[in-house]
Amino acid sequence: MPDTAEMLLQRSLSNISKLNEYVEYGRDELLEAGEDVVEHAVSGENGMRKLQEAMKILIKTKEKLHGYQKSVERIKTQWKNGELGEDSNLSEILEADIKAKEEELENTDLFQHDYMTSFIAQMQSIKQDAPLLTSAGDIECVSEETTAKKCPITQTTMVHPVQNILCKHRYEQEAILAHIKQCSRRRKAAKCPFPGCKSNVEATNLKDVK
Repeated sequence: MPDTAEMLLQRSLSNISKLNEYVEYGRDELLEAGEDVVEHAVSGENGMRKLQEAMKILIKTKEKLHGYQKSVERIKTQWKNGELGEDSNLSEILEADIKAKEEELENTDLFQHDYMTSFIAQMQSIKQDAPLLTSAGDIECVSEETTAKKCPITQTTMVHPVQNILCKHRYEQEAILAHIKQCSRRRKAAKCPFPGCKSNVEATNLKDVK
């Protein structure tokens, strides 16, 4: 492995370490914000749910960093063992590992992660009946009617809703058309912006909702 490549890998590990420190800082900030919500009823139920959504994003970031770190360390080990050569495409290996980690996270219950369980426990230690989501199943049960009326892009109640005939998700008409247009300018297929949905969305696949 050329010295420059090895140096880049080592620099990546160093950067990951720094990013992990930021993740830990973000976790502490969310815990403090959660305590304010519980103790002073700041923002109420919606405020707590937003904090838990932020915690889920933080968990995914932490796990992706962990996966990237393991991949870099594995590549360095394989090189030393002679399993990789000068013609090995390290970028492709890393990208494949990152993609596999992202797919793994799609099927992971983030509510079982240490970050989330400790967050819930700390909030409940302050107030037993704090307005918390305690499992992935709770998300599906939380106000389906409200969710159905809220645009996943604007996060506000839809005035002119349209439905994607492929996945049945609904969006504010102006917002989804702007999303499609932006993706088109980047020469990328527009994906449904609903969390977890992998369907494409096109203007021709939208229908008005009465």
